[in-house]
Amino acid sequence: MAALACFVPAGLAGAGAAAAGSGARDLRPEARRPDPSTTEAPEGVAMTDDTTAATPERFAFDFDSRFAPLLSVLGIRPDTAGVLAGPGTLRVRFGPWVIETPLANVCGVETTGPYSPWRVIGVHVSLADRGLTFATNARKGLCVRFHEPIRGGEPLGLLRHPGLTVTVADPAGLAGKLSRRL
Repeated sequence: MAALACFVPAGLAGAGAAAAGSGARDLRPEARRPDPSTTEAPEGVAMTDDTTAATPERFAFDFDSRFAPLLSVLGIRPDTAGVLAGPGTLRVRFGPWVIETPLANVCGVETTGPYSPWRVIGVHVSLADRGLTFATNARKGLCVRFHEPIRGGEPLGLLRHPGLTVTVADPAGLAGKLSRRL
């Protein structure tokens, strides 16, 4: 199954046509159109066996007040950052960065941390394994691993990431939600 992911630059709200022309995809529900290059489930067929929730569950990022002003300059604030899990989709928004992939693409989760603040706060790509990190604190987070690497660390989608670390306020809750369908 193909992983779906994209980068939506800030300021594209309401500019679906501009986003389509630039290679970025506008993920607002009213702007979504099927992408013929991806494999999608037929109408009415679930993309996963996740039946634990009829609506997505939201997990907020845990912002460290020391780094909030810096993150805000990048457009990363509590109202522009969060994780939605289920039914059938994992969607992560981190300011202008948006990742979306089927839950069936998740192959494992692991709680990680603590981290060195200067090596983790913001958006980072690991040179060791190409893993992507969306971090708002240095305390702890959740590393989500994927069967098929996702796009999302840079606007052209050239890099594929085998894992995504997110510093949500409830890493155990998100791990439980994702683990129920593994």
